[in-house]
Amino acid sequence: MVTARLNEEWFRDSLGTPHRNNWHHTDWFELAERHDRLLIEAAREHSKTQVFGTTLPLVRIAENQNVRILIISDVYDKAQQRTKVLKKHILQNEVLAEHTGGVLQIDRVRGDEEFTVARDFYWLKEPTVTSTYAGAPISGGRYDIIIADDLVSYLVNANTPGKRQKMSRWWFDEVENSVVPGGGIWVI
Repeated sequence: MVTARLNEEWFRDSLGTPHRNNWHHTDWFELAERHDRLLIEAAREHSKTQVFGTTLPLVRIAENQNVRILIISDVYDKAQQRTKVLKKHILQNEVLAEHTGGVLQIDRVRGDEEFTVARDFYWLKEPTVTSTYAGAPISGGRYDIIIADDLVSYLVNANTPGKRQKMSRWWFDEVENSVVPGGGIWVI
């Protein structure tokens, strides 16, 4: 497996982000290494999605091609967009390919909602990256990392007490039960 480095060069150059790696990004990288549950709150334009939705998933995939990642957003299109960005980096990012020794190869694709990289454990039923929306049934899936990005939208799933209760039940019944022991849940 490839050991990916979490540093300014990786963050900025490999992924083409216009943002400079700031002190809080370094803190976030370290938090993700030390904790299996994270809730990250920061103002817009602090690169939460870049760090937790692009950089760290690519690092985890580079380190372990058998990883299973679920991306959840308030609406399906947002989650699919994150999956599409990850897939595009693996397919087209030459700096990423050089950094990982070219070992990351897409094995299977299902639209913009999921893809699987070539992996050692072919019996794993879950793709490398899967996207879904808040409230969708995910029971039966087993994930090493669940990324909840912009999960709650007042207009979509939180504008009534009933919707908030439904989201809470879904979170504890579906999401919390879908992460494997030792796996991580990152809420951003």
